[in-house]
Amino acid sequence: MTNITSITSATNPLIKQITKLKTPHGRKKDNLFICEGLKLCLESITKHTSTHILMSNSFYTSQTFQHTIAPLLPNLNPATHIYTMPDSLFNKCASTDSPQGIITICPPLDIPNHSPVATATLTNAQFILLCDDVADPGNLGTIIRTADSAGVDAIILSNNSADIYNPKTVRSTMGSLFNVPIIRCNLDEFVQNNNKFTYIATSLYNSTDIFSLTLAKNATPALIVGNEANGIHDSLLNIANHKVIIPIYGNAESLNVAVATGIALYQIKSLIKVG
Repeated sequence: MTNITSITSATNPLIKQITKLKTPHGRKKDNLFICEGLKLCLESITKHTSTHILMSNSFYTSQTFQHTIAPLLPNLNPATHIYTMPDSLFNKCASTDSPQGIITICPPLDIPNHSPVATATLTNAQFILLCDDVADPGNLGTIIRTADSAGVDAIILSNNSADIYNPKTVRSTMGSLFNVPIIRCNLDEFVQNNNKFTYIATSLYNSTDIFSLTLAKNATPALIVGNEANGIHDSLLNIANHKVIIPIYGNAESLNVAVATGIALYQIKSLIKVG
């Protein structure tokens, strides 16, 4: 039988930990992050990454719980801790205005660069995405979700890109954070050490219309997208195999980086299929 503990006090150490995990320092110190909402929590539970599951009393007694979470409990890792608490206390833990009554705590998902898992992932990868200092958490989360949809095999983040465990990033991924391998590293070194890929950088200057781009038949493309304000560093632009631009037919000054990434990913994906 699944052991479920009731929390009634705001001074409970776990409640204090949840508050700390909302901050970058707390996440780094405890090496954990939080997921909120049914969709994200279901992903973390089904992928067996949750160390703690916290639920409001109203969610725990709901039909939603019975139909979604309850069937998963018998197969949980025995080390997973499950808690319920009054709605008023749960709402203090939540980051959203309309919490859905469930939070999970998870260990980091990103893969250390040069690790055996990273090496195997990149060896098998046929299509990857590099994010060069994408700063906004919401943009990064949307990019991760879009990359998952486009069938990207791995996402490589620069060291100065947004925190993938920021609650806004996590929510924006809509669960795709659990589906796509993510490696954070120095992008210049990554490109120098991984020459199997054909690097395609988005750029406003000296660029080919992305809809006119052609790739070699056996190319393994790697799209590079950059910072919202400054674009891609020159060091990466200078070693890219192709520089591309997405045409703007109307009067808008530019495209949001997440939107531009989506367009570019799907266009490159179509070239892979044709090849």
